[in-house]
Amino acid sequence: MQNAPKFHLVPQRCTDVTIDNVKVRCPWNAQNGDGIDIMQCQRVLVTRCTMDVGDDGICLKGGAGAKALKDGPCKDIVIEYNTVYHAHGGFVIGSEFSGGMEDIIVRHNSFIGTDTGLRFKSAPERGGVTRNIRISDIYMANIKDQAVVFETTYADKAAGYEDREAAKTRAFVPEFQDIVMERIVCRGCETAIKASGTLEMIHDITIRESSFFYNKDSLLVSDPAMVKLENVALTTFESR
Repeated sequence: MQNAPKFHLVPQRCTDVTIDNVKVRCPWNAQNGDGIDIMQCQRVLVTRCTMDVGDDGICLKGGAGAKALKDGPCKDIVIEYNTVYHAHGGFVIGSEFSGGMEDIIVRHNSFIGTDTGLRFKSAPERGGVTRNIRISDIYMANIKDQAVVFETTYADKAAGYEDREAAKTRAFVPEFQDIVMERIVCRGCETAIKASGTLEMIHDITIRESSFFYNKDSLLVSDPAMVKLENVALTTFESR
């Protein structure tokens, strides 16, 4: 699949989906040029696919606000043995996931030259709750920005947009939690791990048995309690 005017492959409100050995590509600057977007689907396998796209590589979305609740969560998803080259994120949740994210396995994937590797993005009014997300055996190289990033003030910015104070609403606040990442290897990124938000929005995140080679910052975390590190090596290239 090549050069769609927006997202490329978008199963929405589907069950029992297999996406096997699909290749997607578009120019690096294609606006909203996502590769595969799984939207409020259940029992999905994405395997042996290759992305080289202008926006997120493989992304899970769960709708925004109250209207997303009737369609339920993304649930029982396996994403394995895929390769993502250029993309804003290799594996991404959000920005809309008010319907929730449950029982997701991401394993044995490679991200080469993406802007970010594992990307979790949302904001009030479009957030939800993550449950039982397990990510393992991920290889990254030449990541432009962050290897792992949590964003809770994400917004689509139209032309002429001016930054405003973050939304004060308490409706559908994102809650990234119950996420375990292990055996993550990143050989080259600007920042290893970044988490921006409050402890209410980001908590019970564990990264273990992993190594990150970074160029600028090891950790940029709003609250140390957000992310628990177990046997994680954070190394600058200068110190080698």
